[in-house]
Amino acid sequence: MATAKAGLPGAQVEALRGVRTTGEAKLDAVQAFTTAVIATRGKVEDADLAALKAAGYDDQAALEVVLGVSLATLCNFANNLGQPPLNPQLEDYRWDGLKAAE
Repeated sequence: MATAKAGLPGAQVEALRGVRTTGEAKLDAVQAFTTAVIATRGKVEDADLAALKAAGYDDQAALEVVLGVSLATLCNFANNLGQPPLNPQLEDYRWDGLKAAE
């Protein structure tokens, strides 16, 4: 989705996957907030929300991050349980998660 719908270049997608900066302040702010949402299970610090807003986002965007994290969590849990094969058309986008060295 990041490449097809958002038009992000591959280098930025890889940076996001590796939890590294992308060089784009607004994108990095969303990444930092998303990381905080995941790490705190949604109980982010006021400073985390303030940083997202300082980058130009609003409360709706913050809730959309929470929704995205929750949807990804639900899908991951269901796929881990069911172990379905990856759709062939998505094979080029396969990602097996962060490696220990990253």
